[in-house]
Amino acid sequence: TSVFISLCPPVPHRDLPGVVCNLETWLERAWCRLEVLALSISREKGAIPAVLVSGEQTAPVLLDANLLQPPGTGQLSCCRLGHVVTDALGVTHPIKCDLHAIAGVIETLLSSAIAHHRRRAEGKHLSAVWRAIGPFYLRGLPTEWMATICHGSG
Repeated sequence: TSVFISLCPPVPHRDLPGVVCNLETWLERAWCRLEVLALSISREKGAIPAVLVSGEQTAPVLLDANLLQPPGTGQLSCCRLGHVVTDALGVTHPIKCDLHAIAGVIETLLSSAIAHHRRRAEGKHLSAVWRAIGPFYLRGLPTEWMATICHGSG
């Protein structure tokens, strides 16, 4: 990927009355943080050229996963809704927490990056870097990855 474009116009949140989604809330949301982290892990060239569009404002920036907080500490609609949604008939239904899905994605990304760099002679230092910073990006998530990859057999 050579450029990342995020469209963040101010719009009302679909499930949370009174909440407006915009560029500021995009940076706070767990899934959006995961998008940038995934792109950062998949790149070997550092910061990501990006264009962030918020309404009529456009901001060309360099995104770097090191500038973001961990996805697991971000906001999730499922948590804000108390893990319950109401259907069109007014019946409530429990929903799973997205933290488990996010943890699985990050575990896979980190493990793949570590394995990829470990196989390359010139990438061994990047393997060590991802092992070292993996726990930071897994903060707030239900995961055993740190014990198995960072300190254990991985």
